[in-house]
Amino acid sequence: MLHKCHASSPTYYAALIAHLEDQAPPSRYEERVPMADVRQKRLERYETWAAECQILARAVSDHSKQKHYEHLSAHYSYLAASFREALAMHSAALAKSLH
Repeated sequence: MLHKCHASSPTYYAALIAHLEDQAPPSRYEERVPMADVRQKRLERYETWAAECQILARAVSDHSKQKHYEHLSAHYSYLAASFREALAMHSAALAKSLH
């Protein structure tokens, strides 16, 4: 036989939910950021990583590490270029659909 306790009462759950709502961190959806800003930040991130890897490739003395950083730099440069092209295509399609 189960014991009845205060945890099974509806008022307990209502109080618990109210307490949790007060303690909950703000939802990430409450602070909306324009998608253009998110896209621009991602593009900048790829470009920054490409530049940092290029700097690291020049700074290391180990040939294999140098090749590794050069490869990473080329990859991030490719991502940045591809993302920039996708943004341009998206902007063009959006402009076309608005007219």
